[in-house]
Amino acid sequence: GGSGRDRYYDDDYGRSGGVSGYYDDEGRYHEDDRGSGGSPPRRKSKTKLPTVLTSSNRKLGIMLLSAGAAFTALGITLFFNKTLMRLGNLLFVAGIPLMIGPGRTVGYFLQPKKARATGCLGCGILLVMVGHPVIGIILEIFGLLNLFGNMFPLVMMMAKNLPVVGGLFG
Repeated sequence: GGSGRDRYYDDDYGRSGGVSGYYDDEGRYHEDDRGSGGSPPRRKSKTKLPTVLTSSNRKLGIMLLSAGAAFTALGITLFFNKTLMRLGNLLFVAGIPLMIGPGRTVGYFLQPKKARATGCLGCGILLVMVGHPVIGIILEIFGLLNLFGNMFPLVMMMAKNLPVVGGLFG
């Protein structure tokens, strides 16, 4: 063809067979066969390149969350240092969607039964950003406990099964 693209590239990456698809937040491939009026492609590529990107995004999200927690804790210990707490909040806000995916983040934080907790967390972050770190961190802690408080029994059960520190919790 005169399109200027390589037909082998088209075959390998599914651009010419009439079948297209998409990758979800976890990197799983889903075929989207709306309007595939042509013949089936000779070879469907199930390349998992986005899985590599997703796992690296998860690692980056964990690093951002860890750094955010460290900066926030350091900001609290240094008499509510506004700059460190702002940086910690920014890293936290950036790390959550990278770690669990944007769709899951929106789905979790915008549940109607978690609206009060999400509102407290958001208002706390806003108060820290505008310069009221003490009230902001109290609201953030309240919001985080309400959002993730149901996970504490699971974490305790897992901690009891760890070899070294299990005796401390048992």
